[in-house]
Amino acid sequence: MKTLYPYRSLILASGLLALSSVGCGAATLVADFTDGTSTTAADGYTGAAGNGWVAGWVVTPGNAASSTFALSSASPLATGGGNYLTASITSAGSGTAASTGRRYAASGGASISTSDSVSYTFNFRADSITGGSSYRFADMDNAYAAGSGPAQTWAFSIDNGGLNLANGDGAGNKTTVGAGALIVANTTYTFNITANTAAKTWSLQLLSASGSVLYTSGTLGFRASYSGLGGVFVYATADNDSTPSDFSSSIDSLNITSISSIPEPSTASILIGGAVLGCAVFRRRR
Repeated sequence: MKTLYPYRSLILASGLLALSSVGCGAATLVADFTDGTSTTAADGYTGAAGNGWVAGWVVTPGNAASSTFALSSASPLATGGGNYLTASITSAGSGTAASTGRRYAASGGASISTSDSVSYTFNFRADSITGGSSYRFADMDNAYAAGSGPAQTWAFSIDNGGLNLANGDGAGNKTTVGAGALIVANTTYTFNITANTAAKTWSLQLLSASGSVLYTSGTLGFRASYSGLGGVFVYATADNDSTPSDFSSSIDSLNITSISSIPEPSTASILIGGAVLGCAVFRRRR
């Protein structure tokens, strides 16, 4: 079993507090790839429907000269070892892309509905960063397709180490919010994304492996005009310049949780503080 970084206890505490404010029925989907390379096991890759997931992972090769999405355990992102998913492409130059995506939500039927507000947490490592490298994440209604940006609700990219976030207008358009060069090659980070379907907004937090907060975004708008979420988590690799290059990156410990309501930051801070105090009292009484 994988041992996650120490700060995950805080994330878990905050998640439990959010759930306690809306009841205990919220669903969490996990992709740890513990079932290995498999097309029939729910936590395999490419995997299959099960454990709350609507479907397995779908690969869209795009226009890369070659692309590979495969599991490895050679250099784990999380302590304790285990499998993780690596994406590699050999590009043909500017605009080259390949992706994999997994449907986690459906309209009114699955463990998570596209009308739910949702939090996403996952580990990420850029195994190579060069001038044209672009690693992209999004929620949308398909696994990935050229020109599908207007189908994204939330989206961000890591371009040559720089973190860029899409601030949408709900009509398919966006402006880019640059957070600066925050990502270093061969270093593990954790991304936390919160999508609020009621307000059609989202936010992002970036943490180091030690749990230090490196960046917290403001409130950003959904790009797509959906009434809710697209329901597909997308992980893509692309080339942003005209020089053909080889890129690779890895993800692990993907957790997607439905939450009926999202407290304001000030409220969340009070709740987390209360939880910490409660734990301290509980331990003393023991």
